[in-house]
Amino acid sequence: MLLPEKAHLFFFKKLYLASLFLLLVFSIGVIGYMFLENYKLLDAIYMTVITVATVGYREVHELSDTGKVFTSILIIFSLFTFAYAISVITRYVIEGEFQLLFKHYRVNKEIQKLSNHVIVCGYGRNGKQACAQLKSGNEKFVVIESNQTIIESLNEDEILFIQGDATIDEVLAQAGLHNAKALITALPSDASNVFVVLTAREKNSNLKIISRASDESSEAKLKRAGADNVIMPD
Repeated sequence: MLLPEKAHLFFFKKLYLASLFLLLVFSIGVIGYMFLENYKLLDAIYMTVITVATVGYREVHELSDTGKVFTSILIIFSLFTFAYAISVITRYVIEGEFQLLFKHYRVNKEIQKLSNHVIVCGYGRNGKQACAQLKSGNEKFVVIESNQTIIESLNEDEILFIQGDATIDEVLAQAGLHNAKALITALPSDASNVFVVLTAREKNSNLKIISRASDESSEAKLKRAGADNVIMPD
């Protein structure tokens, strides 16, 4: 049950950006007060903190006209920066996205701990039937699926899944390819299934591989690629 890796990166990128803006405003404040008002480092830090926080304490000493202009600009920039940072944090707390990220991170760790499990590539009609049989036999399995609509149903059914393209090596690795005992590829494209079989056989020579095929001519190709069994449901 995972969000795509990009979703994690997008959140942390925005959080990192907000933190960077805050640090930049603080640094500009300290340097500005030291340069414009000849403040010592500690005094400059103090002035920057009370200015950025807009708490209204008394200045270290009376500011020059230049210092007053600088302070005004610093307050405006800090307000915008704090507003952006708070909006980022609030969105992920109030909308529950932070909880979802934490939940998906925890489930990702659970997938990484799997061994002797089955990887099912594609959760269409055939993939869904395969998962139903695996579930009835108390087999551990993880699904790889890229369709967002199908992902929502997997989430509701509390089925472990990786959202991504099964033809990509990194996605198969996330599903625990090296520790799996079997792989079922039920993608709608025979070419995609051949690619998955080739990759899986190369990465795990002991893997039991079962592949779906739509065309009779694909059966021989899949077996040459490394499939142990080929099923033609059509």
